[in-house]
Amino acid sequence: MGEMIKSEAPDFAHLFGNLSNRDKAAVLYKELSVLLHPDRFIGSDEKTVEQAEALFKELSNCRTDINKLLTLKDKAEQFISEQ
Repeated sequence: MGEMIKSEAPDFAHLFGNLSNRDKAAVLYKELSVLLHPDRFIGSDEKTVEQAEALFKELSNCRTDINKLLTLKDKAEQFISEQ
């Protein structure tokens, strides 16, 4: 039979160019809400849970502000990398 083709993860970055800032904010908000949801950190030490809760609260307060969301994304990536 034919050789199986290894599929790569789809690259959706090109779609971002066609979105308004509001739409970009909605997409980024959803991505970050999954990444930072405090339930992901159940069983972690208390400090980690508190940091996750603080970041999630910050996320909730800047839901539609793309610039603040981009800044928060950097914080989230740093937080996750430290875990």
